[in-house]
Amino acid sequence: MKGLELQKDNPDEGGEWNICVKGMGIRVPGWNIDWCEEEEACMTVSDSTGRKAPKVQFVSWVFVQQENRVRVFLPEWMPSARSQWVAVKGEVPFVVSCREAVTPPVVVKLAEGASVPLVLKEAAMGKDGSPVDVNATLVVTKYKDVGPAGGEYKKVLELAMRTEFPVSLRNIELKTTDGMPVKHSEWTWGRLSRSWGMEKVEEGKLQVSVRYSQGLRKCRAVIDGKASLAGFSMGKNGWGAHGGRKADGAPLPVRMKADEKTGLCVGAELIGLSIENESREKEETDSPQMLFDVELSVNRTAVFGSSADMKKQSLPVTDSTGRTLSPAMFNLTSLTSEYWKEGLTILRCRGKVAEFASPGAEWLRIQGTLHVPVATMQESPVYELPLLNGAKRQIPIPGATSAGGDGVDVLVAEDAPSCQLSLENVKEQEHGGVRVTVAVEVEGVPFDLECFELVDGNDVPLKNIESAGTGHSFSPEDQKSSWYQNFKIGSIDGMEKLRVRLKYKANMETVDVPVDCKIGLGGLLP
Repeated sequence: MKGLELQKDNPDEGGEWNICVKGMGIRVPGWNIDWCEEEEACMTVSDSTGRKAPKVQFVSWVFVQQENRVRVFLPEWMPSARSQWVAVKGEVPFVVSCREAVTPPVVVKLAEGASVPLVLKEAAMGKDGSPVDVNATLVVTKYKDVGPAGGEYKKVLELAMRTEFPVSLRNIELKTTDGMPVKHSEWTWGRLSRSWGMEKVEEGKLQVSVRYSQGLRKCRAVIDGKASLAGFSMGKNGWGAHGGRKADGAPLPVRMKADEKTGLCVGAELIGLSIENESREKEETDSPQMLFDVELSVNRTAVFGSSADMKKQSLPVTDSTGRTLSPAMFNLTSLTSEYWKEGLTILRCRGKVAEFASPGAEWLRIQGTLHVPVATMQESPVYELPLLNGAKRQIPIPGATSAGGDGVDVLVAEDAPSCQLSLENVKEQEHGGVRVTVAVEVEGVPFDLECFELVDGNDVPLKNIESAGTGHSFSPEDQKSSWYQNFKIGSIDGMEKLRVRLKYKANMETVDVPVDCKIGLGGLLP
């Protein structure tokens, strides 16, 4: 037993609370855990009041950094409101192996949909458990440009293996056609797939070898333990009789309150609690921690801003025994608004408590005030650039006080601080349309871009476009900030120039947001 999560689904729509219990198995040296037979997992879950969950409906497994994590989801069930613990008992079936093999290298054409056949010797289990050879196909499922977001890499490659029987992919080795290693970085990992960032391969082909497991066997991992606000324990004690009571309490609404200084309507709601006996930091292991997920909201058109002055903030935390725990630490230096509900701007932040509650605790209370930067959204004039790769234009920094008499942009102002607006990676698509990256660079003047907007000749946002990724960087040495946004434009018939408008944050103010929430294993409490 390593973790427990309480999360509220669709909090902006008054969603329900859900619980997830996490277990972890450490891989035994010499053996590999290949996959989990999730649909065959068999376990029971109950709480300290004796209330029992219906049949567990969903178990997921993921392999992370030599550790195998099992997540047990319990839809439509929550512990009783003042439960002291949740107990999990049962078995999870796994497929394991103690040896591996590698295929002879094959040449793969770097084009989406390209494929080559492979034979994986003794890679599957027959009905009697004996090893079976498998016919497989290695498929290029993705090979395309990644744009500025790829950093030093210009291409993303994804390979997937299709098989007639379940098998276990351990690794895929990439080399040039003359056998030289290819510089790459693994980006995603799946049971039968991998993806990498890499430089463009001029030959258009790669030499590929597949490492896979042999001699598969089935085994079962036993789960028997408890999760509580005080941490985790193993064993068989504390099992109660079956109960039939529903979880007490109903979802609480978002608490909104007008700020006295700004008149803004701000609110805070606790939407999640994670209890973990492991650190998310690589240098630490088995570190007890509790993570509070708080959702902040403000009435539009206000947005949450970014300010280095906010830094880390803390909120006091107490439990039902009256003990004061370590404070919950929130890092509010860099905030990104999310628009999830009409009329409100939503922001989620996380506070970390570096210890567990007292044994026997039934609830936790987090109470205090967060100081959050809030700004208004404003728009620059529309600027035109020729739809060409490398097109550039100097423009006044939007909102700079010297750009106009009241902080509004003007098109001609010799003393206005300026910045550079540019187009990069302009590339026509095979089926029409164009990809383009819009970028802006601001030096020495406070500025916070929210997004770029592409508009037509009437300054109305284009409809046949798709935003395909954004990025932001800041250099403290020269106080230079850069933003970019990738766009896919569906049709450019007759379009010789691109019309761009900048939407940015202005009039930043700090707002006091009260937080006062109480939560138990059954969710929020009054």
